[in-house]
Amino acid sequence: MRRRVQRTTTGTYFITLPKDWVRQHNIDHGAMLEIEIRRDGALVVHPPVKEAGEADKVSVRYSRGQMAALKDMILGAYLLGYNLIEITSSDGEIDPKDREEIRRIIHSFVGLEVLDEDARKMVIRSILDPFYTDPVKLLNRMAYLVEDMLKDGFRAIIEGDTRMVDVLMQRDDEVDRIYFLLIRLLRGALRNPSLADRYPLSPVDYLDYRVAAKIIETVGDIVSNLHPYVDRPIQDDDIKALLDDVLRIYKLSIKVFFTRDDELRGQLKKLVEDVGERLEPLKKRKRNVYDLVRWLIAESIDIADLAISIPS
Repeated sequence: MRRRVQRTTTGTYFITLPKDWVRQHNIDHGAMLEIEIRRDGALVVHPPVKEAGEADKVSVRYSRGQMAALKDMILGAYLLGYNLIEITSSDGEIDPKDREEIRRIIHSFVGLEVLDEDARKMVIRSILDPFYTDPVKLLNRMAYLVEDMLKDGFRAIIEGDTRMVDVLMQRDDEVDRIYFLLIRLLRGALRNPSLADRYPLSPVDYLDYRVAAKIIETVGDIVSNLHPYVDRPIQDDDIKALLDDVLRIYKLSIKVFFTRDDELRGQLKKLVEDVGERLEPLKKRKRNVYDLVRWLIAESIDIADLAISIPS
């Protein structure tokens, strides 16, 4: 669709609005429209904002004995950016045990609170304002939490501390909460240009952040399930040094992703090559740790690879 630019005798430039668009949004003479100049130079005209809840509400049906399906529906609504989730019972009152389970489920998602409820209904609302939440800081937070988990996880392997592994499982829940929030924000920005323009990300960055977040979340899952790798305390200094270097590889990969620094990428490549040479003798002595190290290195490299750019 194109519009010819016109000018008044006083020098004011203007274009006409499409009639179909005006009718669709019930715009009348004197209505106030928000005009936004985006970073890419585009001029965006926003229709009048609908009343809260009109477009951001979703209804979810509760059925006794179907809590797994209900959890998936709540997750889906959260990730799609809905601000109001209304759970209604189709067969009598909501079971008290299920009601408590619903409360535990919504605790898995940052910003969700029970707004209202009665015997047959629960209304859940997001209290977060996406305009004041930064995806870059969230991904940094995720990366740091997993880095901390790696440190303690490797210490658990070296010391044979199974109790620490149980603690790591709880900390992985926090990683998951941030992951879900980040995906909600990234999806919301793709659906809302005015929100996307507030974030310091390019269209390609949105895809890279989505993939990086999933990889970091996967590393967190790996570290939260270290029981098969924790046995007797390890006295082997070579294994201790390898685990230290795996942590360095992860940290370097995160830095490369955020900075796009070629010098850091070179350091990472040399470190990976060095660890690869020292890793092979471990294959016969401690096969499970060997597999774990290779797995974590592969995931870390995938994070750094997202930052590869082709000079124009």
